[in-house]
Amino acid sequence: MNAALRELLADLGYETSCVSRVRNLNDDITDWVPLPAARAIQQMWSEPVDLEIRDNTSLISFPPPRRGAHRNVLFLHAILSPGQQWFGNDAIDRYWACSDYLRQVIVSFLSLPDWTRGRLFDPRAFSIVGSVTLPLPHLEMPGTLIESANGTGELPAPAVAALAGQDVLGYCVSTKIDQRATYSILLALNQMALESGIGRRFRLFVENYLYDDLRRWLQDRPPAEMPPEFAPLRLYLARLGLTIDDLLIPLPLLAQPALFEILRACRFSLQYHWLPEGFGLLPLEAVCHGCPVYTNGAGNLRYLLPAGCGINVFETEAMVFGDAAAYLAVAQRIFQDTVVDPEPARAACRRGAEHIAATYTREAMRRDLGARLAELDEPPSEHDLDAARIVLNPMVRAWNPETRRVISDWRSVELSPDQAALLQEILGQRCGELECRRDPAAMTVVDGFLDRGIIAVFPAEALPAASAPASLAGERHGG
Repeated sequence: MNAALRELLADLGYETSCVSRVRNLNDDITDWVPLPAARAIQQMWSEPVDLEIRDNTSLISFPPPRRGAHRNVLFLHAILSPGQQWFGNDAIDRYWACSDYLRQVIVSFLSLPDWTRGRLFDPRAFSIVGSVTLPLPHLEMPGTLIESANGTGELPAPAVAALAGQDVLGYCVSTKIDQRATYSILLALNQMALESGIGRRFRLFVENYLYDDLRRWLQDRPPAEMPPEFAPLRLYLARLGLTIDDLLIPLPLLAQPALFEILRACRFSLQYHWLPEGFGLLPLEAVCHGCPVYTNGAGNLRYLLPAGCGINVFETEAMVFGDAAAYLAVAQRIFQDTVVDPEPARAACRRGAEHIAATYTREAMRRDLGARLAELDEPPSEHDLDAARIVLNPMVRAWNPETRRVISDWRSVELSPDQAALLQEILGQRCGELECRRDPAAMTVVDGFLDRGIIAVFPAEALPAASAPASLAGERHGG
């Protein structure tokens, strides 16, 4: 992505240079002494530049200063970033995001209301944040496939054996996965396989560390030391007569050619995340290689593709609030799509691949980048708090007034009856017309909604777009 950004900036008339450093997270004290960062800063400030573009990772080293650049842009790729480095930082002229979902989330942070002063945290919030479409590297830049520098091109022996077997293979390599959801679906699939007599197991490719962690708790530690969430897993495996080696296939970090070999062999991908996805590169790659994705839609995953294009978003309140049996519905759909009638899922991936090839392109990135650069010359407009409306925060995936439950990318909660009634009352209202602003106790609750990411304030002309996520079982959740 950095290579594409640099090339497109050059196409648009910029002379570019790049400052970066790869850190190895180990116990060597030289990684923590800031001398390398000092050298990077010196290099960056060696001569003034017209524009400085930083990403999330650069914030870990040092905040964006005004010195050295006429204008600063922070290009965020994820929600996770040290906000104390950029909230209220006047040195940052614009914020760019890698998806419209992330753009809306950044705006919701910057538009936090200050009721006492009658203003937004940053009155410019709605005019200084934009999004830039990212291209899919293996389609748009095939010569830049990530090779052995960032991952091995050799598949380990267990993976080779799995590819040569007859089992139904799935892909779930991510540091963001919800283990409870993932293992509940996998166990339900194997229960169905056993009952149907198909003679094949459902197995899942996972990262090495997840496999090692689960093996340690299930096989190498005494039951008395086991965390409570692993006890049902051990019992269920015993009931099915399976071990973790029957279900999980560990993988190291792979170079893209090896990764794509795995994806082409997989009949499904599980992307039930506990951490929201800012963009979603891997699900797009999976669909391109004929591997349908099943997900809770955390973050941008629910907006990546239209319905019926290979990314299936399905989530219920029961799943989110602790009922592992609720994931049976997902397993039933995957069983249908992999064993009973695979063609509809394959056709959906073909439609998805066509949409991806037409949407996530270098030309789209060039178009958005040109628009964002042109905005740098426009003075940002400011918005008034009283004119903004109360809306559900873009991180909210679902709000059910009947059960009083909020499903969120950040923190899902069940509200009290009084809290739920107040939330229903204020949604859609202009901030200047909130009757509860005269009630300190009610405003404490409203501030709690803001602090937990349940609500946000947006002006009428910039309300979050309602995008319908792809769905299983005809269900749609979301605000």
